Amino acid sequence: MNNTEKDRLPHPLVALIPVVMLIVFLGTAHNRFTLVGTTACSGLFLNITTGDQFFSIVLTADMYRNAYRQQGCESRLLSRTTEDVATVTSVLIPWSTCGMTQAAVLGIPTLVYLPYCFFNIISPLMTLLVAAIGWKIYRTPPTEALENEEKKEMTE
Repeated sequence: MNNTEKDRLPHPLVALIPVVMLIVFLGTAHNRFTLVGTTACSGLFLNITTGDQFFSIVLTADMYRNAYRQQGCESRLLSRTTEDVATVTSVLIPWSTCGMTQAAVLGIPTLVYLPYCFFNIISPLMTLLVAAIGWKIYRTPPTEALENEEKKEMTE
């Protein structure tokens, strides 16, 4: 491995970001609204810290998969939350790959076109509003209840 390849490799402590986020954010997720809120904060935080939309989407969805199951939320709620926050906000971060691409294509800095990104700004807020009122959010049996039912069926 030459020096240029070593310079491009991320620092090993980057792997600790999801662990720290799980400890900090999941500790506050006690209901549907806080779960969606922490998912949104995590997606935005990862967009800011990793500088790449792909990492933000994959890490956010992977970190919260079990939490959504345990609280009895459908996986499409996790998918929608990740999409509404991690995907659309990436163009608002000037140092992210999406922000740099948009700035280069448009020929203006990210902060200049930021006030015109209505969808990108409103989408995360609407996600929180929808989670708060529970519109089109369907419940599934929590995994603990499913596991208990499966155990009962096996013993009978």
